[in-house]
Amino acid sequence: MPQRYNHRQSQAQHFYPPSHPQQRPTIEKDAFYWILLVLSFLLKIISIVYLIFVILSFAGIVMKTLNLVTFTFVLTSLMPDFIAGKWVLPTPFDGLFRTDFAIWGFLLQFFSWLIRLFMKKKY
Repeated sequence: MPQRYNHRQSQAQHFYPPSHPQQRPTIEKDAFYWILLVLSFLLKIISIVYLIFVILSFAGIVMKTLNLVTFTFVLTSLMPDFIAGKWVLPTPFDGLFRTDFAIWGFLLQFFSWLIRLFMKKKY
């Protein structure tokens, strides 16, 4: 007489969830995902620009040679008032250490990271 097998699942098979095909996200979720992705990317690019200007403004001759002083004024006007123009320190190389640019650049990096973290948790 053939041996009958017990078709009960073992405990190891109960541990893993059943595999279901992944559901396609709705159009609204997909659009929200792309908006957050673009926002995160733009924040990262803008923060890199601010951090590059921290390095460029360290030596005054670089800012004068490349004629970036007016662009620095534009970047300062884009910052919030509570940080714009604060803690600007002179350097021995006839330049400025723009602490406001450094803080704002790192804050924008942090916001970009938070958005990416939210996207990873949500999607």
